[in-house]
Amino acid sequence: MRFSLPEGTKRRNTNLYEEVYIPAPSTGGKNPLGDDFEHVRVSSLDPMGKACHEGTKQLNTIQSVVFPAAYNSLENLLICAPTGAGKTNIAMLTVLKTIRDHSNAAGVIDVNAFKVRRD
Repeated sequence: MRFSLPEGTKRRNTNLYEEVYIPAPSTGGKNPLGDDFEHVRVSSLDPMGKACHEGTKQLNTIQSVVFPAAYNSLENLLICAPTGAGKTNIAMLTVLKTIRDHSNAAGVIDVNAFKVRRD
């Protein structure tokens, strides 16, 4: 099996590095995430989620795509995105899920039941 880079790819070699520009794929005017894709609205979140996203109407695209895994599951995530894409807010969603999982119905957090760390 042979793979090739898309048409329009440009390469530039220097003594220090190789730069490869790969153009974005053409979607023919269609949403690559599907016609029914919708951003997650902050108003749809639970009270803790709303409080942490105060002043924001909706999550951005990458945050909305990974929202089910970040906020409602224990799945491991690897998020690769450029600076400013919203990775820190995705991490916050996972922290909120952990806090929520260790809170009782009255909202009291059992702070000795979990640890959040940055690696």
